[in-house]
Amino acid sequence: MTFDVAENGTLQGVLLNVNNQPNLGFGGAYQGYGKYNMASATLTKKAEKVINIAMKEYGKSDKLPVWDKNTKVEMTVQNYLLGKREGGIFKLTSQQ
Repeated sequence: MTFDVAENGTLQGVLLNVNNQPNLGFGGAYQGYGKYNMASATLTKKAEKVINIAMKEYGKSDKLPVWDKNTKVEMTVQNYLLGKREGGIFKLTSQQ
């Protein structure tokens, strides 16, 4: 993960680069280049789940800038853009 923190200490955005892990349910459907062989709605739900897990783990420290559902998150898979969450809504790159 890469965090974009402004000079005033607020969290402007997060870059979350993932590798496919069997327990996340992405594995066998991955076609490479950030593309999956699964329905967009299913992939969106899985991406949101991964973002929420990362956000929850990040939030365990009170010494870090606030990361909430409105924080901009770019999610990549092996450095290929999968999608973005802005204003609390995740959209796949193909939907933007």
